[in-house]
Amino acid sequence: MTVAEWKGASRDEVQVFEDIGTVNAIYTLCNDVTLEWLSGLMGSLERCGSALPVVIIPYDGRTEKLCKEIKGWKNASLWEAPELPQLDQIGLEFARGGSHPMFRKLSIFWGPYDVFCYFDADIIVGEDPGNWMDIYRGGKAACDLVVTDDDAEWVFKPGRLRERFAADRRPAVNAGFWLGRRGLVSLGDVEAAAGAALDYRAEFISEYGDQSFWNFLMWWKGLQPSTFPALGSRYADRVWAPQNVRRSAEGEFVAVSGRDAGRVVPFLHWAGLKAGPDMANWHLYLESALSAGGLAGRARLLFGFFQKSPRVFLKNVPRHLAKKALTPVRRARGQDNRRRNVDGPMRTN
Repeated sequence: MTVAEWKGASRDEVQVFEDIGTVNAIYTLCNDVTLEWLSGLMGSLERCGSALPVVIIPYDGRTEKLCKEIKGWKNASLWEAPELPQLDQIGLEFARGGSHPMFRKLSIFWGPYDVFCYFDADIIVGEDPGNWMDIYRGGKAACDLVVTDDDAEWVFKPGRLRERFAADRRPAVNAGFWLGRRGLVSLGDVEAAAGAALDYRAEFISEYGDQSFWNFLMWWKGLQPSTFPALGSRYADRVWAPQNVRRSAEGEFVAVSGRDAGRVVPFLHWAGLKAGPDMANWHLYLESALSAGGLAGRARLLFGFFQKSPRVFLKNVPRHLAKKALTPVRRARGQDNRRRNVDGPMRTN
């Protein structure tokens, strides 16, 4: 049994995770600063009918608002692995600018669930992630982890690692998402990889130290990543939010142009951009954010964006979106609310 505990919560408010084996789950990192982003992710899961548990790892101790907001979200709980202090210390070796808590996400590999998606908070999904986990469980992806790729210049500085990745035709991977399973990485692996990575630290991009380290860890461990098309040809390769997409009748995001035109974009990732009414595809984010939590939470979200930029807010918010803040969410057609589960042990390939 694993107990999720967070600072400032009474014991009555702590949710207990039973050792439930093969049930899928979603993990993310958040604190009060990124709460408005997480509202979008939670609302998008609500819209697509996902019943997956959502496990929120506190980014740091700033969780007072998060602890209040979480009570209005379905299937969501906070969880702190006891190894977070060790991960923070490793993060301090490779990350700068206060980003070292991003290393906390690695704790999910020894967390309470067997198969999972990790999402950065600045993501909204277009379909139930349980669909991807079912495909992954069946072994059809033929990889250790499903990831999204990134430009090498955002992962490593010019040097041995970038040259090695290019020679091996190994993709540079964004650290904001992965689909994987428990046991692929242990705390011992992280500590050993951190020791080995010290010789390459000058090639890491310290502002994105978790991304450099994550790529190094997978390479050092011999894990094989693959991008979304490994789950099926219907899926697009690019998930960068500032791209031309439309929402289908089923609620999915579909690429309108470019190399992925006509394919399903599994999720949209704003990847470090600031949340606000002037960001690309903000209407899709807002539709999702207004689907999460209660009326008070939706009102706070709208008012917060209005305070940031009243002129841009009034220009970019259609009246029907404001109206949606007051009405129940309509689930996307063709989606159900069943909990994704597979009986029996995890299959490895």
